[in-house]
Amino acid sequence: MKKPLKITLTVVLILLIAASALAVWQRENIKALFIALKYSSPDEISTLIDENDKIISDALKEYNTGEITELDEQQKKNLEDGILSEEDAVDIILGRKKDDGTPSKGASSSIAGSKNNSDVDEKISEQIAKMYILKAQYTSSLEGLRSSIISEYKALPKDQQTKASKEALGKKALGIVAGMESSCDASVNAIISELKSILSSAGRDMSLISSIQTAYNNEKQLKKAYYINMYVK
Repeated sequence: MKKPLKITLTVVLILLIAASALAVWQRENIKALFIALKYSSPDEISTLIDENDKIISDALKEYNTGEITELDEQQKKNLEDGILSEEDAVDIILGRKKDDGTPSKGASSSIAGSKNNSDVDEKISEQIAKMYILKAQYTSSLEGLRSSIISEYKALPKDQQTKASKEALGKKALGIVAGMESSCDASVNAIISELKSILSSAGRDMSLISSIQTAYNNEKQLKKAYYINMYVK
């Protein structure tokens, strides 16, 4: 397989991290950099991302949330393009609906049962589904940014395809990623706040909150490490 063009988040990433090591966001970037340099390929980091997903699934075992399934690539694209609404995405993730909007087999009995016996678990499921939607949106945005930066570099005249240009594009990408991450953090915090309220009101175990926070922070570092590994090493 042809190696991807190594032009984004190169030397500038390392320089910016070293220069701003006291900032929280940059400390997280340092961790991501160490992870990226530790593994030989992005595929190894993808395995870590998959393993990290189990943190939430394991934490949910004590709740009657049913099967929760992440959106596939086409569904993520439909969500990004506005073809799939967030409400429908939640229903798909929770197995209530199929892509065409029709109820999934057994969905009505599952929903009815939750209304009668476990309304709290149903509310928890919906908040977790929103987390998966945020993950889909954030990763799609990262991939879109990656493609955009590569295209921008390739569009430069040959004599301008220099290290300085790479660093300038890297700085641009970092600024955009910082804004994206800040927005995603705010959305995740809102979901966590709602979950705390649901669990507290029902007198339920709050350990799910720490599991979600751990999984989310790990996911951010691993996703950054994935791209750094791909373009820096």
